[in-house]
Amino acid sequence: MKIKRVISCLLVAVFSMSLLLVQESAQAKIGTVQKILPSELHVEGRYIYNAEGEKVRLTGANIPDLQWATGGDNDLMKRVGLLCDSWNANCVRLCVHSKFWFGQEWYQGKSYGDYRKMVDNVINQITSRGKYVILNLHEFYAITEQQKDFWNDAVEVYGNNPGVIFGLLNEPHDIDWEMWRNGGMLETTDSYGKKTQRVYGHQEILDMIRNKGAKNIVIAGGLDWSYYFDGLCDGYNGMEHGYKLEDKTGNGVIYDTHIYPMKPEYNPVEKAVECLVDEAPILVGEYGHWGERLFDWYDNYLCEYPHVWMNEIHDFIDRNELNYTAWSFHTGANPNMFMDYDTFTPSNYSGIYMKYKMLQEPETRPEEKDRQYVDPSPLSTWEHIIDFDDNTVDFKVYGKEVRTERTDSGYEGRGQLIDFDRSCVDSWDSAAIADFDKDTDLSGAKWLAVRIKGDGDMRKIGIGLELKDGRLFTTYMQMDLHDNWKDWFFPLSLFKNEQGILDTTQIKSVLFTSLDDGPGSFIIDNIKVGGLPYEEIKPFTVSSVTQKESMTWKAWEDDENTETDSFTVTNAVEESRGQGSNPVMFSYNCPEGSYGGQARATIPKSWDIGDAEYFTFWAKGDGSKQRFILRFEQEKGTNQNEQRSNFKKREFERFCIAFDVNSTEWKQYKFRISDLGMSDMLHLNKVRYISLFNMTLNSSGRLWIDDFAFTNIGDKLTGQSVSHATPVKSEPIGELVTKYPANKAIQIPKTFEVEAGIEEHISIHIMNKTEHELNGELKVEGLPVDNVDNALYKVYPKWVSYPHWPWRNYSYSNFKFTIPKDKKGEYTITVSDVSNNGIEPQTYKLIVK
Repeated sequence: MKIKRVISCLLVAVFSMSLLLVQESAQAKIGTVQKILPSELHVEGRYIYNAEGEKVRLTGANIPDLQWATGGDNDLMKRVGLLCDSWNANCVRLCVHSKFWFGQEWYQGKSYGDYRKMVDNVINQITSRGKYVILNLHEFYAITEQQKDFWNDAVEVYGNNPGVIFGLLNEPHDIDWEMWRNGGMLETTDSYGKKTQRVYGHQEILDMIRNKGAKNIVIAGGLDWSYYFDGLCDGYNGMEHGYKLEDKTGNGVIYDTHIYPMKPEYNPVEKAVECLVDEAPILVGEYGHWGERLFDWYDNYLCEYPHVWMNEIHDFIDRNELNYTAWSFHTGANPNMFMDYDTFTPSNYSGIYMKYKMLQEPETRPEEKDRQYVDPSPLSTWEHIIDFDDNTVDFKVYGKEVRTERTDSGYEGRGQLIDFDRSCVDSWDSAAIADFDKDTDLSGAKWLAVRIKGDGDMRKIGIGLELKDGRLFTTYMQMDLHDNWKDWFFPLSLFKNEQGILDTTQIKSVLFTSLDDGPGSFIIDNIKVGGLPYEEIKPFTVSSVTQKESMTWKAWEDDENTETDSFTVTNAVEESRGQGSNPVMFSYNCPEGSYGGQARATIPKSWDIGDAEYFTFWAKGDGSKQRFILRFEQEKGTNQNEQRSNFKKREFERFCIAFDVNSTEWKQYKFRISDLGMSDMLHLNKVRYISLFNMTLNSSGRLWIDDFAFTNIGDKLTGQSVSHATPVKSEPIGELVTKYPANKAIQIPKTFEVEAGIEEHISIHIMNKTEHELNGELKVEGLPVDNVDNALYKVYPKWVSYPHWPWRNYSYSNFKFTIPKDKKGEYTITVSDVSNNGIEPQTYKLIVK
């Protein structure tokens, strides 16, 4: 794909040829002069091409704020420029709203000229760089009269502008496919009663645009808030082409899907778009990760951690050759791609992956000297690459469960093949390891990326960095059932060790292993480490002992409970541990039905904790077994009701960590900030409160806490760390064996532990590596209880429905039962397929406690 660059010589050439485009709005009379325009686009089959016949893939992000602010906010033009000049976007999805277009907001006074001029200025800034803009009508539900009027008007301004694509409606929902395509009379009910209104179908708006002579590509979002395309499948409702749009005179249609971690599990992402992926261009118009794993939007649907989800969605996009515009280039529209408007630092949970992804696309940025906006937070200013086409890196192995050798089947040329048959799950006692050249300086490293190709199985891959003192910092990534090449990206903040933080000046080796049991293999190629100039970390500790201001505590009882309960905090000078010590004592009475009560510490604003890696405190109890949860909270309003937080089920992983107290002796507790749930999106410099929740339910007791501190000083090694045996040259690999045979559906073996006397369930996982969807029933034999109902299963074909955990390529089929208390022990049970779909019987160990 070749995209024209915007450089000064082209501007001069364009000017000399007098290539001017003047477009005028009939209502606002806005004149625009564009110095250079991108090549006109059109659709052929599933791809987009420019006027020169070159394939074009739209890659970029959303600018959302003209949807809610007539002038945009937070330096809109600078953001647009940075997105194009620094983040390498070749397309911007610009969100607008019809009420502003027609001057209907109260402060506009029916004057819309300023808003339209701002929209026009943004479009010109994008297209003058030779890039594309999606004029996205960022409204929802269905196309109403006003939204039709918007397109009737906007097409007069931007019709046949080769740089503008029309996004007809942001997220259609709660209508059927007939209404989506053809429109009609829609009856709705709200707090004001029933209402019937005329809504317009996407085909009607497309026809209106074409009747005005405009050939611009249009974008149509699927149903369920622009998610699934099942109604566009051939044969839907007996229709030859379903509800696909017809475009006989224009440049074609792109279909839009929005993918977020909480999308419904009943409609996994590949199933949502599979019917169109080979027939029409697809845009992932919005995607991103909030940094949290637990959502209550869909019954506490559990999704992957950010680094897993973001790598998977990018693999999904690349594997299917989709276009994409990430959400969003603004700090106030989450998931936000950057953290602040001074540094534009990419967010760890979303933006950093998106920025790396866009920078790997074909170059569309001007030469660095010609860029209007300089990136204040580059991902890296240097890169070190391991290329297996040369012989500068020699992989060895330690342990007996991993082997490795050079292979001609790399991503580009040669690669490194890693073969394994592991029995020690989640351990690092066997791995392939390579030392960086002794002259390689990785000081200031910020990220690691690797090309990787699996064997068509599903497994957990471990990636490690070893330091010169022997410490091993590790992370992991889930491998899916696809055997395509993937580009995995890992911020070094993901790599963890129990002691200290990752000192990049000491990086010695890189390691790979499987963290699942059984045989298999994968190939790696093009390992890259990138970073910035090294800055020495200055050690610091901030606490009530070191600062003039002290942390203060307040406590509440559970006032939603009718029973008598309490949760109080008092100073406990008599329990002082020594000079500077100022302990507090928590007393609680937590009857059945109480949520346990809550205390909150206020961190003084004078404490500078933004660079802390750890937090520590001392605690002791009354001798009973106690459990508490700490939650970090960012500054809220000044209203006292806002200062108090209720602890809901979904918040167990929201900036939280649990700790247990079992002794009457003082003990120091130390946790990484990154151990907090959702820590990737925690603005530590904005944290002002730490809430303490009592999880020792149905009891009374006391807890003492002292010297809460924040530090970047890790636990020091007492000597040289030994993380593995001495690496040796690998034995020859020979024949490769996978754990799960191809073209079969298999039960995944495991051991179950259940409790006697209560209803339990066990989940049987079926991996389907066939080409067919399988439906059926399983039966279980050998349970120490009779009359257990069969378990239904439905397993999709061998494509993997990433990125929606647990909708990988297997089903969860549940057996429910209650084992009598006199039947405790170990049993061998057998699960078999009563539907004769070819799923072989599997034995499992059942431990009844």
